[in-house]
Amino acid sequence: MKKILAGVGLIITVHCAQAQNAAILFNGTTLQGSFRNDINRTGMLTYVDASSKKQQLSASQVKECSIDQHRYISYKNDFFEVVTTGNRYTLYQKVTDNDGKLTYNGTEASVMQGSEGRKGEYFISVSGEPDLTWLKKKEYVAIIKPMAKDCQAVLGQLESGKTAYTELPALVGTLNNCQ
Repeated sequence: MKKILAGVGLIITVHCAQAQNAAILFNGTTLQGSFRNDINRTGMLTYVDASSKKQQLSASQVKECSIDQHRYISYKNDFFEVVTTGNRYTLYQKVTDNDGKLTYNGTEASVMQGSEGRKGEYFISVSGEPDLTWLKKKEYVAIIKPMAKDCQAVLGQLESGKTAYTELPALVGTLNNCQ
C-alpha cells in the first residue's frame, strides 16, 4: 500500500469554497466569479475577473475550488475531484497528470513533480488525516478491507470478488453510512 504524504499541499477543506464558482488559493485569497473549467483538458483553471481579464491558475496555486456542481482539491501539483464525502472517508478521482510538465516563472523553466497514479484513478482519505491513499486497480480491495472491518455490507461485497473498481464511489458511500 502506498500513501502519498501531504507536504506543502495539505488537504484542507474550507467550506466557503463549496459555493458555486469559487476558488481558495494557497496564498489565502478567495476568488469568486467566472471560471472556465480547463482542469481536465489543460490541467489549469481559468479565472475571468470583472474586467474580463483572464488568469490561469495551476494546482500549485489553488488549494480547492468549486465550479458548477464539481468540487476539486489540489494535491502535489495535481487536481482531484471530490467524488464521495462522508464523516469517515472522502473519495477523490485524479483529473490531471502534471508530473513532468514544464512550468515557467518568468523565463525560468522548471519541471513539475505531480502525484502518483494516472488520471481517472481513485484516492481515499480518512477524515482528519492529511494524506491520500492511492487505490490502485489491482490493490484497492486490500486497502479498503481494513477500513471496512466494522461494516458487514462492504466486507460482503469485497469478499464476493464482484466489486468493480468503477463501483468505488458507491462502496465508499456505503462505508461512510455504516454505524
